[in-house]
Amino acid sequence: MRIFTCPREDAGADALALGRRVHGREGYGHRECGGATHCSRVLSPLTEVHMTVDLAYFVLRLVIGGVVMQHGLLKLGLVGKGGSVPGVAGWFDSIGLRPGLFWAIVAVAAEAGGGILTVLGLGGPLGPGIMAGDLVVVTYVAHWSQGFWVGGGKAGWEFPLPLAAASFSLALLGFGTWSLDSLLNIAYSQNLRWAWLGIVAVGTIAALASKTMNAPKPKAPSAA
Repeated sequence: MRIFTCPREDAGADALALGRRVHGREGYGHRECGGATHCSRVLSPLTEVHMTVDLAYFVLRLVIGGVVMQHGLLKLGLVGKGGSVPGVAGWFDSIGLRPGLFWAIVAVAAEAGGGILTVLGLGGPLGPGIMAGDLVVVTYVAHWSQGFWVGGGKAGWEFPLPLAAASFSLALLGFGTWSLDSLLNIAYSQNLRWAWLGIVAVGTIAALASKTMNAPKPKAPSAA
């Protein structure tokens, strides 16, 4: 969506194309019209909006990616105490998320790998997309049965669900200008974005189905 008005009527598509080159995406103004005239009346307020939006993306990436990344590093035993992939795999097997080792590797890749990509702003939808899928599974598998709130010995789903929503939003919106993708001039088409999110959705459904089908059966009460 074009949100600027060029003072030169003859600038047209050339100005819009230049705006994309200067600012990385349509809708944030441009520095020159037709390669010559400086649009100072337009650039200043829109540049301010542009910087505000990119700061918001940057903060969101650092916080969401950084928090999720720590959980992946914990599973690798690199932070915290006692974490290991075999330990995670054993727990997954015990709750019906099988094969446990496969899903443990997926979880580590999603959380550590996806978190790092998101913090760096690299890989477009790959990092936040797989984080979103992982967090949906985490919400259902580890938190849903404990209710909404965290506290009183329970770990409810008030924590992972907002992380999942924020990750999904980043996968849709992108990383902003303050990112390695922007620095390296890497762009991702909407078709690629939706294709990747579709793959993540299939994987998420597969994990939830595995947990549902293989969930341990409740033990029958013993006879008195």
